[in-house]
Amino acid sequence: MMALSKILQHVYIPLEETQGRQDNLQNLKKFVSQISHTIQQVTGTVTIKLPAADNLDDDQAYKNQDLMRKYEILVDEWTSIIKKTIKDEDLKKPEPRKSLELIEHWRAKSAVLSTLYQQLSMPIVGTVLKVIN
Repeated sequence: MMALSKILQHVYIPLEETQGRQDNLQNLKKFVSQISHTIQQVTGTVTIKLPAADNLDDDQAYKNQDLMRKYEILVDEWTSIIKKTIKDEDLKKPEPRKSLELIEHWRAKSAVLSTLYQQLSMPIVGTVLKVIN
């Protein structure tokens, strides 16, 4: 996908600019923007550490102090990652020169937060939270 994006940006878009075909040019730019958005979602930059699936029921997990300590450390790490991600995203300011740049800014922010949300929505995360609460 990255190769396709680069070819479009460096070959086809300049070619369309010289040809003067505004409708084709706008469609190519939209397509490149959609490819970039997809790339950002697929290659999310935020990752959380997930525990191995322990085949313990809740009662066994409560009694296993090592497991409880491991889960508490994981939740602390997740909390730090969430705080850092939100802080980093708040620091990113859009360049409001063009509408497409503003849209791209919000798409990038959405991709990062969506990646984090998807990871935190995994069943093992719910299990960890249930056990330590």
